[in-house]
Amino acid sequence: MRTGFVGSCVVGEGVRQRSRVVCSASEDASVALSRRELLKSAAAGIAAAVAAGSALPDSAIAADVSSIPKGKWSRVNLPFEGTLFDLSFIPQEPSHGWLIGTKGSVFETIDYGQTWMPRSFQNLDPEEEINYRFQEISFNGSEGWVIGKPSILLHTRDGGKSWERVSLSPKLPGDPCSITALGRESAEMTTTAGAVYVTTNSGLNWKAQVSKN
Repeated sequence: MRTGFVGSCVVGEGVRQRSRVVCSASEDASVALSRRELLKSAAAGIAAAVAAGSALPDSAIAADVSSIPKGKWSRVNLPFEGTLFDLSFIPQEPSHGWLIGTKGSVFETIDYGQTWMPRSFQNLDPEEEINYRFQEISFNGSEGWVIGKPSILLHTRDGGKSWERVSLSPKLPGDPCSITALGRESAEMTTTAGAVYVTTNSGLNWKAQVSKN
């Protein structure tokens, strides 16, 4: 099972199945779960099934997530057969979030994750976009960042209304593997080679944070 938790949603992938489900927390959930609490609780039943070598149906995934004692959860099906990797909600606009995955998949919600609308990055050709696996997305205010494979970095300044592709240096050690929005025009990026970089000008320049000894 692959599980991601950001804001008020969980993404689940059925074991040995191609099913996809998103469970969203209701707006009036009284207490927010921490990422550690959620992953620990949601993974417990899944791990037992995997250890036993049995397939896990969607109903088990939904039941496992809904058994989390804090908050109220509801199941939301997506018309998508690929793998979902990450999602992020805009902190100052909790009803507004983005969900990404394989085959160039991008979804947007404006109702706390109850419904998800297919989107595309306007600066990528549709035939090109389907070849990408978007892996991580991060928002801080209206500033958002997306990384994927083959190596690609995208940035928005307006909550996703428009996106720009940020050029990556061919000298970059490794491929981008994580991205964290830090604020206006700022982000931290790590690579598969263990490098850590920070930008404060929307990706025009990156400063290494790990010195070479």
